[in-house]
Amino acid sequence: MRLRRSRGTAENLTLESGVRATTGFSYPRFAKWPMVQVRLEWAEPRQVEVSVAFGGGRVEELVTPHERGSYTSVQRRFVVRDIFGLTRCGLHRTSRAARAHPPRSRHRHGANRDPVR
Repeated sequence: MRLRRSRGTAENLTLESGVRATTGFSYPRFAKWPMVQVRLEWAEPRQVEVSVAFGGGRVEELVTPHERGSYTSVQRRFVVRDIFGLTRCGLHRTSRAARAHPPRSRHRHGANRDPVR
């Protein structure tokens, strides 16, 4: 499995609590293997909701932090399994630091940000 990070990989990931954002992290979509399912979650920090978007043969990571905070690293957990539930494998990947700020006011900074409720 080949994983990709955004071009600004040396920088820390900066997010807003309660606002869904893309992280630039992606992995290949297993379109040729229809019997394989991959689930992505953050093992640390735990108070982040992870969802994915499909595009261009890759799966893009979207996250919504539910609490503000500063974290020295992000630990992602991948669970790869067959659709019948007969076998599964867990993989961990640790990456750069992350910070979740309090949400900005929508009135001052425009309506281009959509808080997830």
